[in-house]
Amino acid sequence: MVQFTLEQFQNFFSSLVSQGLNVALLIGVLALLLFLLTTLLFRPSTTRFAEELKARGPQLWGWLLVLLAVATVWVGFFVVGQQTLARLSVVHNAAFSAAETPAVGRTEQSSPSAVYLSEKTYSRTLTLPPDLLRRITEEGVEMLAPYLADPSSENLVRLVDTFRRSGQQVVFSREATLQTENPLPLADSDLKVKLEFVENGGNSFYNADFSATYSFSNPLEGKVPGRFTFYLPEGSGTLRDFAMTVNGQPYKAQDLSGGYVWEGTLEPKGKIDVTVSYKNKGAGGWNYLLTAKREPIERFALTLESNLSPKFGKGSLYPTTRAGLGLNGSSQKWTLENIITSQDIRLAFGSVPMSETLGKVFQFLPAAMMLGLLAVGGWAWRKNLLVTPTRAVFALLGFGLGWATSSVLLGYLPAWAALGLGATLSVVLSARALGRVFLAPLVFCAATPLAFLFVNHAGLLLVLLGIGALILLMPTSSRLKPSSV
Repeated sequence: MVQFTLEQFQNFFSSLVSQGLNVALLIGVLALLLFLLTTLLFRPSTTRFAEELKARGPQLWGWLLVLLAVATVWVGFFVVGQQTLARLSVVHNAAFSAAETPAVGRTEQSSPSAVYLSEKTYSRTLTLPPDLLRRITEEGVEMLAPYLADPSSENLVRLVDTFRRSGQQVVFSREATLQTENPLPLADSDLKVKLEFVENGGNSFYNADFSATYSFSNPLEGKVPGRFTFYLPEGSGTLRDFAMTVNGQPYKAQDLSGGYVWEGTLEPKGKIDVTVSYKNKGAGGWNYLLTAKREPIERFALTLESNLSPKFGKGSLYPTTRAGLGLNGSSQKWTLENIITSQDIRLAFGSVPMSETLGKVFQFLPAAMMLGLLAVGGWAWRKNLLVTPTRAVFALLGFGLGWATSSVLLGYLPAWAALGLGATLSVVLSARALGRVFLAPLVFCAATPLAFLFVNHAGLLLVLLGIGALILLMPTSSRLKPSSV
């Protein structure tokens, strides 16, 4: 890091010297010619100007040092920004990382399904000539496969083949008993989802907390076997603290190839309540798929809370109510009853890469410094205060050093903490040089770059800060005395 910074400074000043030497020589020659011309034409005025310039020489040299400090800090901001982005690029492209980098994407949770099981028997009869019976004896029943349905179904319960004679012919009968699934509508679906977005070492992801309660009933007068399938989410990475309870009793499935499946007996007109909860990590967005099976939805309620405000996929189900919109995130609620929908719930959360955010912060720092110079000058004029060149130089250097410290702290702290400490240190050092009376314009100067940390509200915050600075610097109106005629 230090070597990179020194190389950047050396390259910049070498380029500045090589390009600015000719410009400086030209300006010097023009200044000398202008001085000789004015001396010949306006000798008395030139003499007075030279004497006044000699008297104010030390002060002018001080303000030239201020300009040099401005140029140095400006170049420093450029070098620190380049160094910070280069370090983030190296960390992002590295094969290993000290920070957590979960391999996750958009989480897609499908609506579960509930069915009751019943058996249906299908029969097929074939009349065979006598010579065909001999071939069956030699080759087996498989030779009749072109005339019969494939019995290798997963839902096959029983398969019975019989032969009987009818005169000179043979009658072959096959009875296949299949287990059929009869869908049961979910009478009640109550879901609660919480998404907590975090930034960790430049990686943006969320910690999801999912909990849901589903209810369905047996519509028949007798006992029947039932099945409830909770489909595991896609793109969810590792599920943690997964738990399922059926009518208050914990349940653990063994084979998860088809989802988390419960099978049991449904009592006549009996109701089953299933509670499912888990935690996982995701990134980018969150989906809940309602269209995997087209069936009536009696009651569906989903409450989703997040510390970021989402955007909704075009054509997806829009929430019925929204609350808490603002800097602290939002809460969305879907309350649906007696509907048949062909829409899913699809949410996307704007997450700007940390490299882009930091790039905006460090690119804005020179503008923030110039705004600070104007704010301090306006504050001094409004309060009738004196700012010496020495104090101005140390204030500029303190402001630059504070923000340079934030670049170093990014390797140890989250971005908001590192930049916040850097801004605070810049205010403390600048106020130490200028005095506490300049604290208000210095806070404004240091707060403006931090607005870019609020990705969706940076423009609004900058406008509010500008209005506040204008109010602080605006001179108060004084009552005019009535003029006499």
